[in-house]
Amino acid sequence: MNACDESDLRHELRGLINMEQGKTFDVETWRARAARLREKLSQWDGAAHLVWHYLDDLDIRMKDGRYGNVQIDGILRMLAKFP
Repeated sequence: MNACDESDLRHELRGLINMEQGKTFDVETWRARAARLREKLSQWDGAAHLVWHYLDDLDIRMKDGRYGNVQIDGILRMLAKFP
């Protein structure tokens, strides 16, 4: 699998957030997609700490809506900084 570049990261993170916030949310599909992104990110030194937490904390976000909102807002703010 190829290392992740910034364009891939933006695309994949937006896709994961859209899945999570969608009306029908398949947790296993989200986790599989997150695992693929995690594998790509492991080859990229530029991955932000926030991204790693987002990929690992789905269970916490599902239990604690406030935590989830803060975490997703952080990712969206990070993505907004990209062109």
